[in-house]
Amino acid sequence: MYATMFAMGGILCLTIVALIISSLFYRRCRYQLQLTLPGPPDQLFRCITEPHRLLQWIGGLVSCDYDSGDSTKPGAVSTLTLRAGEHLNKMRSEVIEVTPDTWLKVKLTALDGPKWEGISEYRLQSQGQDTLLSVHHVFDLQSWFLRAMAPVFMLVGKKKMVQDFERLRRLLEVES
Repeated sequence: MYATMFAMGGILCLTIVALIISSLFYRRCRYQLQLTLPGPPDQLFRCITEPHRLLQWIGGLVSCDYDSGDSTKPGAVSTLTLRAGEHLNKMRSEVIEVTPDTWLKVKLTALDGPKWEGISEYRLQSQGQDTLLSVHHVFDLQSWFLRAMAPVFMLVGKKKMVQDFERLRRLLEVES
C-alpha cells in the first residue's frame, strides 16, 4: 500500500518536473495540415473569411464580430468568441495579407485567459473540381502556464484543427 502511494507520488513529482522543464523549451507551437476539399477555391475562400460561414464549421465558435474593415481585405479586425467547456474565450483576428481565392494570412491574439498570439496562413490551390488547402499555424506562448502545458496544448490543438476541417469538408460536400 505505502509502496504504491510512494510510487504514485514519485510519478506525480516527475510529471510536474517534466512540465516545468518543458516550459523552458516550448515558446512556440506549430500546426500544419494539408488536405483536398471538394469545390473550387472561391467557395472555400468564402468559408474561411465570412463570419457566418466560420460559425458553421469551427467547433466552439460562438460569435465572429467584425470590428473594422472588409473580412477579405488587409487590416480587417474581428473578435472571435470560442467556448471551451463553460468558459468563453475571446481572441482578436487581424487580416495581414490576402490574395482572394488563393492566400490568407491572419494574426490571432488571445484577449483573455492565458496569453498567446499567432499567425495562421491558408493557401488554396485549384485541383480540378477540388481545392488543395494548406494550413500553417504558429503560436507564440506568452504564458508560463501554456508553455508548461505545451505538449498537451499541441495535441489538443491539432485534434481540434483536424475535427474542424472535417466539419468544413462535410459542409462543402453538402454544398457541392
